[in-house]
Formats: sequence, C-alpha cells, structure tokens
Amino acid sequence: MIDSLNAYWNGTQWFSFWDFWFPVILTFLHILGLTFTLLKLISRGDKPEKINYLTVFIIHRAFIWACCLVAMGWVAYICWYWTSHLYGQNHREFAHLLCLILSLAVALAGYISLRKYYSRETLRAIMPVARTYNEAEQRSTFARKGFGTLKLASLTPFLGFLLLLLLLKTSRSIIVIFLDNSPSMELGLALGQQALSKTFSELPANTEIVLASFPAKISGKPAVNVDDILRKEKTSGLLVSSQEFANPVDADGYLRGITIGDGSPITEAIWDLFLTLKASRDQTVYDNRKLLIVTDGGDAYTSETANRSKKFLCSKPSFEEFFNSIDVHMISINNDAGRFFEDARNCGYDIQDGNSLDSYTAAVDDALGTLTRDWNFIWWMLILLGIFGVSCLIIYPASFN
Repeated sequence: MIDSLNAYWNGTQWFSFWDFWFPVILTFLHILGLTFTLLKLISRGDKPEKINYLTVFIIHRAFIWACCLVAMGWVAYICWYWTSHLYGQNHREFAHLLCLILSLAVALAGYISLRKYYSRETLRAIMPVARTYNEAEQRSTFARKGFGTLKLASLTPFLGFLLLLLLLKTSRSIIVIFLDNSPSMELGLALGQQALSKTFSELPANTEIVLASFPAKISGKPAVNVDDILRKEKTSGLLVSSQEFANPVDADGYLRGITIGDGSPITEAIWDLFLTLKASRDQTVYDNRKLLIVTDGGDAYTSETANRSKKFLCSKPSFEEFFNSIDVHMISINNDAGRFFEDARNCGYDIQDGNSLDSYTAAVDDALGTLTRDWNFIWWMLILLGIFGVSCLIIYPASFN
C-alpha cells in the first residue's frame, strides 16, 4: 500500500490549477458555504427544557456538521470517480485524498476547539444564570450530552460509501491482446509477460481476455498486399493462435507460457483475429472493449513499398465499429519505426514506447488503466475515516476530566 501512495504522489499534477488547486479551494468554499447555511437552519432552542446556547456553540456545531458533510461528499465523489475508472485517465488520487484529509482535519479541529467550552467554569460563565444548584447541574449535564450527540456527525462521511455499493455494478469488459512473438521480439516478449502479468492482477475478476500470438509454425502463404488482407471475410485460422479466457487469472497462466513463434505477418494476423472475434462476439454487448497490440512493427509480408496500400485496418468500417480508434493501443518495441506504425498513427491509434520494463509497464497502465481498480485507494480512504472516527470518539468535553 505504501507503494501505491508513492504512485499517487508521483502522479500528482502539482502545478495544474484544475487537477490539484481547484479541488482544494472548492473544499474550503463548500465548508464555508455550508457553515453559513446551517447557521440559518440550526435552531437555538426556544423550549424551556432546552438550553439557549450562545453563538459560540451554534457556530461550532454548524462548522463541524459542514466539514463532515463535505467529507461525505468527497467520499461519494471519489467512489463515483473510482468505479468509473477515471483515475486511470486522470491521476488525481492524491489531490482527492488531500481534500478528504482537509475536511476531516478541520472537523477534528472543530471538536477540539469546542471541547474547551465545556468546563464547569466556562459553562457557568456563558450560560444563563441558573436559579438553583439542581438547575445548574441539569444544564451542565444537558450540555455534555449535546457534545456526545454532536459526535454523530463524525459518522456521516461513512455514508458516502453507500454510493460505492450502488455503483459497484458488474461491468462487462473484454481485452484483446495481440502479442508479437516473432523471432525479432524475444526481448519484447519477456518484458510483456512481466508488465502484462502485473496489470492482470489489478483487473476485475470478470474481465474477459483474449490472448493472441503467432503459432510455432505458420501454415499457408500470407498475403503480401493490404488490400487483399482487408478483402478477406473469413479467417483461415492458420496465421494466428488465440485463446479466450473468462478471467485474468487463467489468462496470466497462458501468458507466461507463450514462446517465440514463426514469421511476422502482423497486419494479416490482426485482421484474422478480428474476423474470429467478430464471428463469435459481434452481438455481445461490452461496457469496455480494448485492443492492445505489442510489436516491433516488422511486418515481413507487407513492408515493401511496392506492396503498400493507402489502406490500413481502420479503413474498414467493420473493424472501426468493433474496435474504435480510441480503444486501440500499441506498444512499440522499435521506437515507432516502420511503415506499420506510420499507418497506425494515421489511424489515430495510441502508440507508446516499450523498450524497457518501466516504459512497457507505463504503456500497459495507460492502455488498460481505465479498466483496472486500485483497491489500495479504497483502503486508504477507509484508514483515513477510521482514524477520524476513533479520534472523535476519544474527544470528551473538558468538564469530564
């Protein structure tokens, strides 16, 4: 969990007004606004049996409730942001945790400030003069009970987790990974197995994964012209070896067993993989669908200038409908060199460097991060709320001591 906190810190956009400073400023503005609103709503008690608290008590009570309500709002917002997989796109974890810490810390400061007014001497000084000793004791007891009732406000931030229960639906996602395992990709294959294995461990358990690579021996003769490839409507099943998995755990075991294969008809292998998936899953509705291609771009069959076409995968509407451009990601093991990456870039596909383990891991996180769920972030929220709750429980009015 400490490593995750370090990652939140490193991902913080400290000089970005909207990503960091705006949420912090908004937190304080909400606290002030809610405090003034609650001051208008909280009754000072006009019944004979209630104490007519002075302004200092009214302000503290409104201030503490405002802080706790803002904290509840942040918990709910963080739960929505987390379940929507937005932290994978915008790394605002530390900024949002800081806003939650600020609202909880200010509320705790309010409790500590309020407790000093509950000493016997102070109560006698700021309350209406009691006519009898019993009346004075009754008012003192009532005041202490009021402090205990105010502690209930410390429970309101936990109510934000109700939104997590409502939003934590079982979304259906599929990740299709084409892992180039041609002889020139020996180093890239090893890096991919490490980086992808780490990401698989963070994916929801119901994520479907399709792993594809070249077979040990390619049968048949691959096409040498992209136009011929895109005209194919049925796959031969000879150029790509693919396996489908219902969960990341099973996929991880298969991933580790992929070895160097034969040849590199990359474009045609990806097209064949698409035809296979389209035939079996065209009517299946997914909340998220991703295509990740890891290659050095060395398509030995369509790389010659004479065989090049102005068309590429995105030229076919059927492919674009199945894999939208924003959902296609590539990891380059060859510094984006070659016509293959040039065509991919013209399609608007995201291309990331993967020549080292760190860059490869970062590229996988960028590509699939919107589908992962960092449960460490939820645990950090629970820890903060737990510390706040326990701290509030052990704060007693001064007259108790």
